[in-house]
Amino acid sequence: MNGANMGGPVAAWHVPVVEVTVRGDLDAWSSGQVDQVLHEALRLRPRELVVDLAGCRAVDAAGVLLLLEAQRRVVHLGGRLALRSPGPQVARTLQEFDHERRLVLVPAAPRAPRHAADRR
Repeated sequence: MNGANMGGPVAAWHVPVVEVTVRGDLDAWSSGQVDQVLHEALRLRPRELVVDLAGCRAVDAAGVLLLLEAQRRVVHLGGRLALRSPGPQVARTLQEFDHERRLVLVPAAPRAPRHAADRR
C-alpha cells in the first residue's frame, strides 16, 4: 500500500507534564475557576497532570468531584493525574469521597540542591 495510512493517526503529540497549583479552598465557590484552568491544562494533552495542593486549605464535595472528573478526562487522553502535597485535612477529605480510590496522592517532589551562585 505504499505506506498509506490505515485509518490510524498519522502523528500524535503529548506534553510530558503540566502542573496546576491550587491555593485557598477548593470548593463550590472556586470549582468553576479551577475547572477552567484544568480544562486549559488538558488541552495540552499531558502525559501527567500534576495538581499541587500544598496551598489548598480545604476541599469539599464539589472540589473532589471536580478532581475525579479531571482524573477521568486525563486518563481518557492517555495520561495520569497526580495530586501533590495535600495537607492532612485535604488528604482525608479526598480519601473519604474517593470510594473507588482513583485519585493518586503524591508527596512533594524533593528539591534539587541549588548552587551558591544561584542565591540572591
